[in-house]
Amino acid sequence: MQLNWSQAFQNMPKKRPRRLVFISHSARDTWVAKQIAREISACGAMPFLDEADIDAGGDFEQDIRDFINKADELVVLLTPLGAGSSLCVG
Repeated sequence: MQLNWSQAFQNMPKKRPRRLVFISHSARDTWVAKQIAREISACGAMPFLDEADIDAGGDFEQDIRDFINKADELVVLLTPLGAGSSLCVG
């Protein structure tokens, strides 16, 4: 079973050794978001990608809000493919 980000938060010490990075992207831009996440990981930070870090059947929007509130950094991937998303303007 894969450890998801919420479990990782619960098990993290108070002093976090890794920066937490939320990557905001459209589902249509997942391919490039995964490349960005790989580079963020290579730099020693912990990226958050919704398709990898939210359990199926979970509260998608609440899980995203929770992670944004805990993240140290926010990366917004804004492309023509994602600009029209209803979640983009929320």
